[in-house]
Amino acid sequence: TACHCKQLCLDHVDEGCRSWMFREEPDAHFDAMRHQVVHTECFLHRDALDTTQIREEEYYTVGDVDLVLTGFEPAVAPAGEQFVLRVRGAGLTTTAYKSRIKVLDVTASCSDDAAMVPDLVEGVRCTSPHTCNPRPLRVDGDFGEWRLKI
Repeated sequence: TACHCKQLCLDHVDEGCRSWMFREEPDAHFDAMRHQVVHTECFLHRDALDTTQIREEEYYTVGDVDLVLTGFEPAVAPAGEQFVLRVRGAGLTTTAYKSRIKVLDVTASCSDDAAMVPDLVEGVRCTSPHTCNPRPLRVDGDFGEWRLKI
């Protein structure tokens, strides 16, 4: 199925899968009994999906991996110094216009509606527990960067 094809891409995101295409085409084999065979194929691609080039095709379903975060650096922020936080992941280039980060105390939970960015963090602010700014300074390939000071 198309869902299985997307899952295969997600399973191989660490190996470079960024988009997928699933083909499902019925074929009656000119059989007088009208038995139908369905041919399916799943294609995994290393390039992100270019949504401006997509046209609807009868037998094809296409998609990308959306956003999958794989890590960040530095692991420990230099105290009191400005630094660049680099977040690695798949799908950052296609979601850069809406990508944001939220920096919390190690004891806080992002799912806690009351969790806000501590005052000692400079470079990112949240107007609510779910809305933070700014956008990344730079997005290139599979990473986004934000300038912070803690």
